[in-house]
Amino acid sequence: MYCIRHPITYSYWVPSGLLITCPTKFRIRDILKLQKQKTWMKDGIQYHKWVVVIPESIVNDLGWKEKIELDARARQGKLVIEKK
Repeated sequence: MYCIRHPITYSYWVPSGLLITCPTKFRIRDILKLQKQKTWMKDGIQYHKWVVVIPESIVNDLGWKEKIELDARARQGKLVIEKK
């Protein structure tokens, strides 16, 4: 993972190609995890959801709280997550 310093924000690329941008600098050693969780089964088909696990240190640095709404979009092969 490496950091690109912008005038107002810090952007971090992680090995999967995910770009994380936030208004404050967080520790470079923090790594996000992508998990696939089984949710339910219908007519013999198993359905899953994807969960991105964000370390508490990043959540604290962003000032995010539990149950806030986040906006996510894919752009040029990268995932961008922002507070609504």
